[in-house]
Amino acid sequence: MGSSVERGQPRRAAIVALLGLVLVFFCGAVLSWREGTRFLSRHYFGLRLDPTHAGYFVPANRELEVRTDGAARVVLFGDSRIQHWAMPSFGENLQVVNRGYGGDTTAEALLRLDRDVIALNPDLVIIEVGINDLKTIGVFPARRDQIYDQTLANTSAIAGRLNQAGIRVIILSIFPVGPVSLMKKSIWSDATLVAIDGVNRELRLLIKEGVTVFDCNSFFSVDGRMDRQYADDAFHINAKGYDILTARLSVLVRKTVNDDAF
Repeated sequence: MGSSVERGQPRRAAIVALLGLVLVFFCGAVLSWREGTRFLSRHYFGLRLDPTHAGYFVPANRELEVRTDGAARVVLFGDSRIQHWAMPSFGENLQVVNRGYGGDTTAEALLRLDRDVIALNPDLVIIEVGINDLKTIGVFPARRDQIYDQTLANTSAIAGRLNQAGIRVIILSIFPVGPVSLMKKSIWSDATLVAIDGVNRELRLLIKEGVTVFDCNSFFSVDGRMDRQYADDAFHINAKGYDILTARLSVLVRKTVNDDAF
Protein backbone atom coordinates (compact mmCIF):
# COMPACT_ATOMS: atom_id res chain seq x y z
CA MET A 1 0.00 0.00 0.00
CA GLY A 2 1.24 3.54 -0.74
CA SER A 3 1.76 6.17 1.91
CA SER A 4 -0.95 8.71 2.81
CA VAL A 5 1.13 11.38 1.05
CA GLU A 6 1.15 9.38 -2.17
CA ARG A 7 -2.61 8.73 -1.92
CA GLY A 8 -3.28 12.44 -1.39
CA GLN A 9 -1.35 13.64 -4.44
CA PRO A 10 -4.06 12.82 -7.05
CA ARG A 11 -6.66 14.56 -4.90
CA ARG A 12 -4.54 17.68 -4.53
CA ALA A 13 -3.85 17.69 -8.28
CA ALA A 14 -7.58 17.46 -8.98
CA ILE A 15 -8.28 20.36 -6.61
CA VAL A 16 -5.56 22.47 -8.24
CA ALA A 17 -6.94 21.67 -11.70
CA LEU A 18 -10.47 22.57 -10.57
CA LEU A 19 -9.29 25.85 -9.08
CA GLY A 20 -7.46 26.58 -12.31
CA LEU A 21 -10.64 26.02 -14.32
CA VAL A 22 -12.61 28.25 -11.96
CA LEU A 23 -9.97 30.97 -12.33
CA VAL A 24 -10.03 30.70 -16.13
CA PHE A 25 -13.83 30.84 -16.14
CA PHE A 26 -13.84 33.85 -13.81
CA CYS A 27 -11.27 35.73 -15.92
CA GLY A 28 -13.21 34.93 -19.08
CA ALA A 29 -16.44 36.16 -17.50
CA VAL A 30 -14.78 39.42 -16.40
CA LEU A 31 -13.33 40.00 -19.88
CA SER A 32 -16.67 39.22 -21.53
CA TRP A 33 -18.42 41.61 -19.16
CA ARG A 34 -15.89 44.37 -19.87
CA GLU A 35 -16.16 43.92 -23.62
CA GLY A 36 -19.93 43.74 -23.43
CA THR A 37 -20.05 46.92 -21.36
CA ARG A 38 -17.75 48.71 -23.81
CA PHE A 39 -19.86 47.59 -26.77
CA LEU A 40 -23.10 48.75 -25.16
CA SER A 41 -21.52 52.04 -24.12
CA ARG A 42 -20.24 52.71 -27.65
CA HIS A 43 -23.63 51.86 -29.09
CA TYR A 44 -25.54 53.96 -26.52
CA PHE A 45 -23.36 57.06 -26.73
CA GLY A 46 -22.94 56.71 -30.48
CA LEU A 47 -26.70 56.69 -30.87
CA ARG A 48 -27.02 59.75 -28.65
CA LEU A 49 -24.47 61.61 -30.80
CA ASP A 50 -25.91 60.54 -34.15
CA PRO A 51 -29.42 59.04 -33.79
CA THR A 52 -30.02 58.89 -37.55
CA HIS A 53 -26.56 57.51 -38.46
CA ALA A 54 -25.91 60.50 -40.71
CA GLY A 55 -22.18 60.02 -40.37
CA TYR A 56 -22.57 56.62 -42.01
CA PHE A 57 -25.05 57.35 -44.77
CA VAL A 58 -24.50 60.96 -45.84
CA PRO A 59 -21.23 60.18 -47.68
CA ALA A 60 -22.78 57.11 -49.29
CA ASN A 61 -25.82 59.10 -50.40
CA ARG A 62 -23.57 61.82 -51.81
CA GLU A 63 -21.52 59.30 -53.80
CA LEU A 64 -24.50 57.33 -55.11
CA GLU A 65 -24.04 56.50 -58.77
CA VAL A 66 -26.27 58.21 -61.29
CA ARG A 67 -28.79 55.80 -62.76
CA THR A 68 -28.36 54.73 -66.34
CA ASP A 69 -31.14 55.69 -68.74
CA GLY A 70 -34.30 53.77 -68.02
CA ALA A 71 -32.96 52.02 -64.91
CA ALA A 72 -35.28 51.71 -61.92
CA ARG A 73 -33.86 52.35 -58.44
CA VAL A 74 -34.71 49.86 -55.69
CA VAL A 75 -33.78 50.84 -52.11
CA LEU A 76 -33.47 48.16 -49.42
CA PHE A 77 -34.36 49.76 -46.09
CA GLY A 78 -34.33 48.55 -42.52
CA ASP A 79 -32.12 46.96 -39.87
CA SER A 80 -29.24 44.46 -39.97
CA ARG A 81 -31.37 41.93 -41.82
CA ILE A 82 -31.30 44.39 -44.71
CA GLN A 83 -27.73 45.56 -44.07
CA HIS A 84 -26.38 42.01 -44.44
CA TRP A 85 -28.17 41.52 -47.76
CA ALA A 86 -25.29 41.80 -50.24
CA MET A 87 -26.56 43.59 -53.34
CA PRO A 88 -29.18 41.17 -54.70
CA SER A 89 -29.79 40.89 -58.40
CA PHE A 90 -33.49 41.11 -59.14
CA GLY A 91 -32.99 41.36 -62.88
CA GLU A 92 -31.65 43.65 -65.56
CA ASN A 93 -32.01 47.42 -65.58
CA LEU A 94 -32.45 47.68 -61.80
CA GLN A 95 -30.13 49.67 -59.55
CA VAL A 96 -30.21 48.29 -56.00
CA VAL A 97 -29.19 50.57 -53.11
CA ASN A 98 -28.81 49.18 -49.57
CA ARG A 99 -29.74 51.50 -46.71
CA GLY A 100 -30.01 48.98 -43.90
CA TYR A 101 -28.42 49.76 -40.52
CA GLY A 102 -27.82 47.17 -37.82
CA GLY A 103 -29.78 47.67 -34.61
CA ASP A 104 -32.37 50.06 -36.05
CA THR A 105 -35.79 50.02 -34.45
CA THR A 106 -38.82 51.17 -36.42
CA ALA A 107 -38.56 54.54 -34.66
CA GLU A 108 -34.94 55.02 -35.72
CA ALA A 109 -35.73 53.94 -39.28
CA LEU A 110 -38.56 56.48 -39.41
CA LEU A 111 -36.19 59.26 -38.31
CA ARG A 112 -33.91 58.74 -41.30
CA LEU A 113 -36.53 57.84 -43.91
CA ASP A 114 -36.52 61.21 -45.70
CA ARG A 115 -32.74 61.49 -45.97
CA ASP A 116 -31.79 57.89 -46.73
CA VAL A 117 -34.73 56.81 -48.84
CA ILE A 118 -37.14 59.46 -50.13
CA ALA A 119 -34.32 61.85 -51.08
CA LEU A 120 -32.84 59.12 -53.31
CA ASN A 121 -35.97 59.17 -55.53
CA PRO A 122 -36.42 55.40 -55.65
CA ASP A 123 -39.02 53.64 -57.74
CA LEU A 124 -39.42 50.89 -55.15
CA VAL A 125 -38.49 50.44 -51.48
CA ILE A 126 -38.22 47.01 -49.84
CA ILE A 127 -38.61 47.20 -46.04
CA GLU A 128 -37.63 44.76 -43.28
CA VAL A 129 -38.04 46.24 -39.77
CA GLY A 130 -39.53 45.34 -36.42
CA ILE A 131 -37.43 42.62 -34.80
CA ASN A 132 -35.33 45.11 -32.82
CA ASP A 133 -38.53 46.54 -31.34
CA LEU A 134 -40.18 43.24 -30.51
CA LYS A 135 -37.17 41.53 -28.94
CA THR A 136 -37.11 44.25 -26.26
CA ILE A 137 -40.27 42.67 -24.82
CA GLY A 138 -37.92 40.40 -22.89
CA VAL A 139 -36.36 43.48 -21.26
CA PHE A 140 -39.60 45.45 -20.78
CA PRO A 141 -42.34 42.82 -20.35
CA ALA A 142 -44.75 45.34 -18.80
CA ARG A 143 -44.52 47.44 -21.99
CA ARG A 144 -45.36 44.56 -24.30
CA ASP A 145 -48.56 46.14 -25.72
CA GLN A 146 -46.90 49.54 -26.16
CA ILE A 147 -43.94 48.00 -28.03
CA TYR A 148 -46.30 45.97 -30.21
CA ASP A 149 -48.47 48.97 -31.10
CA GLN A 150 -45.45 51.20 -31.75
CA THR A 151 -43.93 48.63 -34.12
CA LEU A 152 -47.09 48.57 -36.19
CA ALA A 153 -47.62 52.33 -36.07
CA ASN A 154 -44.08 53.16 -37.17
CA THR A 155 -44.08 50.55 -39.95
CA SER A 156 -47.39 51.93 -41.16
CA ALA A 157 -46.00 55.48 -41.03
CA ILE A 158 -42.95 54.48 -43.09
CA ALA A 159 -45.10 52.79 -45.74
CA GLY A 160 -47.57 55.67 -45.73
CA ARG A 161 -44.97 58.38 -46.26
CA LEU A 162 -43.37 56.44 -49.09
CA ASN A 163 -46.77 55.84 -50.66
CA GLN A 164 -47.64 59.55 -50.44
CA ALA A 165 -44.35 60.34 -52.17
CA GLY A 166 -45.41 58.16 -55.09
CA ILE A 167 -42.93 55.39 -54.23
CA ARG A 168 -43.96 51.76 -54.45
CA VAL A 169 -43.41 49.69 -51.31
CA ILE A 170 -42.84 46.02 -50.52
CA ILE A 171 -42.92 45.24 -46.78
CA LEU A 172 -41.24 41.96 -45.86
CA SER A 173 -42.89 40.11 -43.00
CA ILE A 174 -40.68 39.97 -39.90
CA PHE A 175 -38.43 36.92 -40.26
CA PRO A 176 -38.95 34.09 -37.76
CA VAL A 177 -36.45 33.72 -34.94
CA GLY A 178 -33.94 30.87 -34.68
CA PRO A 179 -32.56 29.22 -31.52
CA VAL A 180 -31.66 31.86 -28.93
CA SER A 181 -28.17 31.46 -27.46
CA LEU A 182 -27.64 30.84 -23.75
CA MET A 183 -26.02 34.27 -23.30
CA LYS A 184 -29.15 36.00 -24.63
CA LYS A 185 -31.65 33.87 -22.73
CA SER A 186 -31.64 36.26 -19.76
CA ILE A 187 -33.10 39.08 -21.90
CA TRP A 188 -35.29 36.92 -24.13
CA SER A 189 -39.00 36.20 -23.86
CA ASP A 190 -41.07 33.81 -25.98
CA ALA A 191 -43.72 36.55 -25.90
CA THR A 192 -41.65 38.04 -28.74
CA LEU A 193 -42.61 35.06 -30.93
CA VAL A 194 -46.29 35.72 -30.30
CA ALA A 195 -45.77 39.42 -31.06
CA ILE A 196 -43.99 38.64 -34.35
CA ASP A 197 -46.91 36.48 -35.48
CA GLY A 198 -49.39 39.18 -34.50
CA VAL A 199 -47.52 41.99 -36.24
CA ASN A 200 -47.12 39.90 -39.39
CA ARG A 201 -50.88 39.25 -39.48
CA GLU A 202 -51.68 42.93 -39.00
CA LEU A 203 -49.17 44.07 -41.62
CA ARG A 204 -51.58 42.69 -44.21
CA LEU A 205 -53.94 45.53 -43.32
CA LEU A 206 -51.41 47.92 -44.83
CA ILE A 207 -51.87 46.44 -48.31
CA LYS A 208 -53.28 48.96 -50.76
CA GLU A 209 -52.42 50.37 -54.16
CA GLY A 210 -48.65 50.80 -54.24
CA VAL A 211 -48.03 48.82 -51.02
CA THR A 212 -47.46 45.05 -50.97
CA VAL A 213 -46.72 42.78 -48.01
CA PHE A 214 -44.50 39.80 -48.85
CA ASP A 215 -44.77 36.71 -46.64
CA CYS A 216 -41.27 35.40 -45.88
CA ASN A 217 -42.52 32.83 -43.37
CA SER A 218 -43.93 30.65 -46.13
CA PHE A 219 -40.38 29.47 -46.88
CA PHE A 220 -38.34 30.51 -43.80
CA SER A 221 -40.52 29.13 -41.01
CA VAL A 222 -40.64 25.60 -39.58
CA ASP A 223 -43.02 25.17 -36.64
CA GLY A 224 -42.93 28.91 -36.03
CA ARG A 225 -39.14 29.21 -35.90
CA MET A 226 -36.46 29.92 -38.50
CA ASP A 227 -35.57 26.89 -40.60
CA ARG A 228 -32.10 25.94 -39.40
CA GLN A 229 -30.76 25.65 -42.93
CA TYR A 230 -31.32 29.39 -43.36
CA ALA A 231 -30.28 30.58 -39.88
CA ASP A 232 -26.98 32.35 -39.29
CA ASP A 233 -27.89 33.05 -35.66
CA ALA A 234 -31.10 33.67 -33.72
CA PHE A 235 -31.97 36.85 -35.57
CA HIS A 236 -30.16 36.69 -38.92
CA ILE A 237 -30.28 34.56 -42.02
CA ASN A 238 -27.26 33.12 -43.80
CA ALA A 239 -26.17 33.38 -47.43
CA LYS A 240 -28.50 30.53 -48.41
CA GLY A 241 -31.36 32.41 -46.78
CA TYR A 242 -30.60 35.55 -48.78
CA ASP A 243 -30.36 33.53 -51.97
CA ILE A 244 -33.84 32.08 -51.55
CA LEU A 245 -35.24 35.45 -50.47
CA THR A 246 -33.86 37.09 -53.60
CA ALA A 247 -35.13 34.30 -55.84
CA ARG A 248 -38.63 34.32 -54.34
CA LEU A 249 -38.86 38.12 -54.44
CA SER A 250 -37.44 38.77 -57.92
CA VAL A 251 -40.66 38.27 -59.90
CA LEU A 252 -42.59 40.59 -57.57
CA VAL A 253 -39.87 43.25 -57.74
CA ARG A 254 -39.81 43.28 -61.54
CA LYS A 255 -43.59 43.28 -61.75
CA THR A 256 -43.88 46.14 -59.25
CA VAL A 257 -41.34 48.48 -60.87
CA ASN A 258 -42.87 47.87 -64.31
CA ASP A 259 -46.44 48.48 -63.17
CA ASP A 260 -47.61 51.77 -64.69
CA ALA A 261 -50.95 51.76 -62.84
CA PHE A 262 -49.65 53.44 -59.65
